[in-house]
Amino acid sequence: GFRFYPFLRIETELTFRKNQLDKITVLDETVDFSGSLSTKSYMANLYLDLNCGFCFFPYVGVGAGYRRSDGSYTFDVPTNPPVIYHVEVEEKGLIYQGIAGISCSISEIWDVSLEGRYVYLDENERNYCLGLALKTYF
Repeated sequence: GFRFYPFLRIETELTFRKNQLDKITVLDETVDFSGSLSTKSYMANLYLDLNCGFCFFPYVGVGAGYRRSDGSYTFDVPTNPPVIYHVEVEEKGLIYQGIAGISCSISEIWDVSLEGRYVYLDENERNYCLGLALKTYF
């Protein structure tokens, strides 16, 4: 990342996410579902640090980039007789995220942060995550 001013910074991000799936709900019907979805994303993020004069400071940010998702799903449709479907998925497109966290400077160029992210892939795919980060600036 790069810090422009004491309160404004940018970073690039490469992320890999893998989610396991065990059920899906469509029109108030829950169906047993198994599979996984893997997403690789390449992002540019902009942060605003809200320095309060303490060692710890909150921050907010936004990001945008490109993602590629690959998945494999198997699910049963409860009909008589039951029907089993297997689906392979590959999707590409834009990705956006909102970021909020609290950080502590441990040196001039290193921060430790606890942050939450809301990741929007498309209208049907969203991801929430909470993480611990070690960041450096140059």
